[in-house]
Amino acid sequence: MLAKETGYTALLLNLAVDVYRSWGVINKWPVKSRWKATWWRVWRCTAGLLLLGALRLALLQGSLPSFSPQDNPPAFHPSFTVRLMTFCYLAAFNWWLLICPWTLSHDWQMGSIPLVTSGADPRNLLTCAAIIALVAMSYRCWLDLEFQRHSPLVVGLLLLVVPYLPASNMLVTVGFVVAERVLYIPSIGSAIITSYGVQLLWRRKRMRRAVVLSVAILVAASAARTYCRNRDWRTRETLLRADLAVLPHNAKLHYNFANFLKDVDQPETAIKHYREALRLWPSYASAHNNLGTLLPAERAEHHFLQALTHNRDHVNARYNLAKLYRKKNRTEDSLRMLRRCITLEPGFVAAHLEILHVLPEGEKRETLDKLLQLEPGNWEHYLLYGDWYKGKGLWPLALQQYTSALRVSLRGTRGALPALRATALLLRDTGQHARLLQILIR
Repeated sequence: MLAKETGYTALLLNLAVDVYRSWGVINKWPVKSRWKATWWRVWRCTAGLLLLGALRLALLQGSLPSFSPQDNPPAFHPSFTVRLMTFCYLAAFNWWLLICPWTLSHDWQMGSIPLVTSGADPRNLLTCAAIIALVAMSYRCWLDLEFQRHSPLVVGLLLLVVPYLPASNMLVTVGFVVAERVLYIPSIGSAIITSYGVQLLWRRKRMRRAVVLSVAILVAASAARTYCRNRDWRTRETLLRADLAVLPHNAKLHYNFANFLKDVDQPETAIKHYREALRLWPSYASAHNNLGTLLPAERAEHHFLQALTHNRDHVNARYNLAKLYRKKNRTEDSLRMLRRCITLEPGFVAAHLEILHVLPEGEKRETLDKLLQLEPGNWEHYLLYGDWYKGKGLWPLALQQYTSALRVSLRGTRGALPALRATALLLRDTGQHARLLQILIR
């Protein structure tokens, strides 16, 4: 429960099953005994739910997480009817994924599921079918409440519905439209309902051949789908290619695939997928930013500014724009962007390093101190500090920083030679040959 809200439904599920199993006894007991038995457990469990809910909110500092239209487009639509139709369809679609898991993706954001904006949308047929099936099973459970001859159906239905409630967008807004991970526990309920249905059909001797054939087809198809999906998950590339084939209109998948192509040095193809992501989602700030890093300076500036238009606090876009301004000798603009980056993210080491290139020499000391504070185990920062002291003629202080760089770098292997070289040159220039020989020998 501390990690995922689905855990919160465990007590609620136990509470519902307890009431169901005790229903026949409750109706036969006197009122006083009824209160002391089952209803006492109900109140204790309810109190536990409220206490855990308060604890969860306390961990969230008294407020629910905030999400953007990129995460959950239906939640931000102004029309209540559109939101309701879309969320009902999403619940039905999730149920369909349990029955027929053919369309699978690791990310369903950014237009993967278009909004249901009209009552004439054919997807409403799936919603109606799911509602009818759910109402029919619920009615059957209600009729069986007294005799409890179909307990597997009740438990399966509870497992199917209750754990899905936190992700349904009906109670609170969540950061996704579809997420296969929230179906892990509901899949248990679906499996119980399916197995119980097979059991009921098996009692009819005329249906046994059809049951055996249907179960064999179901198991074979599920095994084949599992094998194919496992192959999709072998590498980052195979997963992205497989999901793009299923959801070519998902802007985030194009963005992630472009990031992969950028990492494997295929910039031209990456640019095409960044552009496709922006065609599908024009306000995608991160796609504008990453596309700008692959384009010439004239076109790159436009995309960096577009990223800031759609997200004024996009740190990487400000940082990239600052580097671009520095190359164009627009020092003041570059400095303004970098200072804003540091305000938004004080621990942004790259911005602190970049600001050293545009600050006057006399104002660099504060930034160098900040770098040592942020990354005391990085030998390069000591080396930069030593170079700054050396440039100002403060050779003893420079030697102190070079020595610190050498000491830190010797913990690894990559920085030992540059730090050693800087220390040795300074000792040679100051005529400290004995100390130079001692350090070289050590």
